[in-house]
Amino acid sequence: MRTIFVNSTLFFNFSSNTKFYCRPRISSLLNTKRCVPNLQSRIREASQSQKAAFCHKLDEPLKIDDYKDEKLNKGEVRIKVHYCALNPRDLRLLEGVIPAKTPFIPGYEVSGEVIEIKASDGKDSKDDDESIEVGDKVVALSKSWLGGLRTHCVAPIKDVWKFKAIESEKAAGLIINYGHALLSLFRRAKIKKDKVLVITADTGGRGLAALDIAANVYKAKVVGVSDSSEMADFMRERGAWSAIKMDTKSLKAAVRDIVGDKGVDIVYETVGGNFLHGAMQCVKHEGLVIIADIPGSDDSVKPAEWFNMPHTFNMTALSLHHYRDHDLPVYRQAVSDVIELCEQNLISPDVPHTFDLKDVNEAVQTLKEHKVLGKILVKVAN
Repeated sequence: MRTIFVNSTLFFNFSSNTKFYCRPRISSLLNTKRCVPNLQSRIREASQSQKAAFCHKLDEPLKIDDYKDEKLNKGEVRIKVHYCALNPRDLRLLEGVIPAKTPFIPGYEVSGEVIEIKASDGKDSKDDDESIEVGDKVVALSKSWLGGLRTHCVAPIKDVWKFKAIESEKAAGLIINYGHALLSLFRRAKIKKDKVLVITADTGGRGLAALDIAANVYKAKVVGVSDSSEMADFMRERGAWSAIKMDTKSLKAAVRDIVGDKGVDIVYETVGGNFLHGAMQCVKHEGLVIIADIPGSDDSVKPAEWFNMPHTFNMTALSLHHYRDHDLPVYRQAVSDVIELCEQNLISPDVPHTFDLKDVNEAVQTLKEHKVLGKILVKVAN
């Protein structure tokens, strides 16, 4: 158990020396009939034609087409997708804000069942594949490859985690928002009980995930800031100490009426634009502003503007994907701990609406129109 309680306080071990998986390595399962029931039927299923939502032209509706599964390379896992989350980055890809070569299959955060594995060579393995087996329920990211909106997606073994006591629907909306929030608040902000935070939130669930971790795990005091009274009410229901509707001109005064003239210890900013400008005014002297990974955003505060602020504070930007590339043990540990927190019912992602694959364009439009407060999921499995 990596999550440790000491005197009712929750601690996490992010040591780079942690060895996450210790079970004996499983060999490649493609050419064996042993130990996994119905293995051959799973492999036959993987070779058949499948359905996927393709983007053939930017800023046009997705089209459901047949495709055939590609062969796996070493260190890859094929997953029968149950649910695929739609994230703001998917929208930016479809709109062309983030460059992508068409045709492509969007979606990169999924839950499902492992149906095929091609294990890494011993010399290349980082112990990521030692506990993953055919038949496991897993969550996975395929941010570089995309392809989540299809019957079977492929992901690197190092981007796959298994789970047991979570519904597949909740699991699909867990990794990105909660992994980012945990790394930001625990590792970078050193959050503690009774610390005071401003967390900004809009649709997509990133701010809500940070609120869930800050208020319900660490018992910090959170002032939620959103662009609607509906979201503000929802943030109070989810554990915010207070929540207000965004008003750039009066935000600083409104927050200080709640927390006092000193300001807040931490700002966790997930929206960009005026939200970032306003939230920076609320942090205390030598406080910390954390900028979430806002996809395709080009309206952040320019460095010269920092020096026009009336006080000194720290600012940091964090991307979960950067940890994957530069500190893999921390990346894997963070997601493992998020899964464990969810299995202990300490956190719970908001998944208010699910669409079938045939209705994927309605799901995209809902995300575009900011109609849903939490994650939007597409149910891929029959």
